[in-house]
Amino acid sequence: MRVDLIVKGVAKTPTLDRMLRHKLHYAFDQFGRWVSEVALAVEDVNGPKGGVDKRCRVTVSVPRSAAVVIDGRGADLLAVVTEAIDRAAHSLARLRDRRQDRRRHAPAGVVFA
Repeated sequence: MRVDLIVKGVAKTPTLDRMLRHKLHYAFDQFGRWVSEVALAVEDVNGPKGGVDKRCRVTVSVPRSAAVVIDGRGADLLAVVTEAIDRAAHSLARLRDRRQDRRRHAPAGVVFA
């Protein structure tokens, strides 16, 4: 799984980088080769003004499917990132379950990609 991190308006420290990568691997490694790429974009929209201004977008690329894109927004960067990653993992699990269910109930001889 390839991981792309995009950080704007937030100090990108080695600790933040490790923490974000750890959260992504923890959430998406369970999907194995099914997830080819994950992009996490974090941005401080208002800069030093404060307020509900942290934005996080998680984009997960899945072969033979549309990408799963989750946006989150809030005042606490770690809370926004954690929630967006959790929602993306939940969406992927539902997509995987629907695909498996469709294959299980398919008539004989029908192949789904």
